[in-house]
Amino acid sequence: MAWMAGFVDGEGCLGVYRQRRPKSRRGSEYLYSPHVAVANTNREILELFKLHFGGGIRPLQRRGAQKPCYYWRVSSDAAIRFALAVHSYLKLKKFQSELILEFGKTRGKVGCNGHPKEILQKRQGLYEQTLQANHRGKELVH
Repeated sequence: MAWMAGFVDGEGCLGVYRQRRPKSRRGSEYLYSPHVAVANTNREILELFKLHFGGGIRPLQRRGAQKPCYYWRVSSDAAIRFALAVHSYLKLKKFQSELILEFGKTRGKVGCNGHPKEILQKRQGLYEQTLQANHRGKELVH
């Protein structure tokens, strides 16, 4: 798992993300989900991530005559399992991994009206922290 953590530190992105919920659904306006993604030109390496944690591998659209690139991605429970497996080895993205693990603590039974307000507020906070942590060019203070 240590090599995977190193790979994610250098080539990956992880955190809690959101998408707008379809208007026909009740509850929150947004759906929140943990995600992990790793991009690389070597598809064989990404196949090892897929073998251990599932998910999918897709081509990454690039401009010009660059070498083909691919990305592996997992979300939801698989992203939480991945964060648990590599967390202790991460150096640069340990905070983002902690956000995913915190998200895991908000999982549980959902009523017909969706998650309780406190859970949605917690998830929104995790999403906002992900945006801040993954912003390029700024030094983070935790």
